[in-house]
Amino acid sequence: MMKHTPGPWKAEQVRNDWKVTSDDYGRIVTRICYPDPKVDTTVEADARLIAAAPEMYETLKAIAGRFDATDCDEIFRAHELLSRIEGAE
Repeated sequence: MMKHTPGPWKAEQVRNDWKVTSDDYGRIVTRICYPDPKVDTTVEADARLIAAAPEMYETLKAIAGRFDATDCDEIFRAHELLSRIEGAE
């Protein structure tokens, strides 16, 4: 499995751009740059979604771990998604 930058991550606005950082030292996971934030209203939502990724991954892993992949379609898809995230595909 590939390792990701440990969470928690947080989204922060820096002038017209948003950055997602991983720790108190401000290590940048990604930066989302848009030329005109007044036109593109998805910038903040994108940054917050990306920042929530480590917590969503851990939560999905915990939920999927409680069920067999054959229990229902949603759990099967959760197991498939975890395989993609963990580099098994």
